[in-house]
Amino acid sequence: AGVWLMTGASAGHFGLGELLGLGCALLYSIDIIAVNALVRPQDVSPITAAQFFVVALATGITCQFLPHGPTSFMPHHLASLFSHASIGVNVLLLAVFGAMGAFGLQVRYQPDIDPTRAALIYLIEPIFASIYAWVMAGSRLGAIAIIGAGTILLANVLVELLLSRRKAKSARAEISPAIID
Repeated sequence: AGVWLMTGASAGHFGLGELLGLGCALLYSIDIIAVNALVRPQDVSPITAAQFFVVALATGITCQFLPHGPTSFMPHHLASLFSHASIGVNVLLLAVFGAMGAFGLQVRYQPDIDPTRAALIYLIEPIFASIYAWVMAGSRLGAIAIIGAGTILLANVLVELLLSRRKAKSARAEISPAIID
């Protein structure tokens, strides 16, 4: 609900963008569960590399269906694009830090926390993106988007409170009274 409010979606409209966003959320949820269930510490590097290449392949295939997509992959277009220093450097930085670095950190540390908590932590990303847009470009959130950001933060706080209550309750249950015979 918070992300929906932040993106400005309206109650009467559920279009292609919303459908694609919902599909991405579903696939990312599967990724979160799989990482928590399957990753061992010695698997971090191979899984990070595999995720990087799967995302690169999926992006390359998706680009083929966009206007001018197939022609964009022609060698002379790629050479022209990457000959600009700022583009080549930015693509390299995005690949190393934005993709491989993020995947590596996720695969390494996510199995140490509950999948629900991981999903909620990832949900804070639009808030950080909005802060970045405000700092770098002066872009401001409207009132509804601010309510959406608050909803995301509130969801995180509620989950943390519920998890801490559950832990406290199970800790109390483990302490049993002494029985004197």
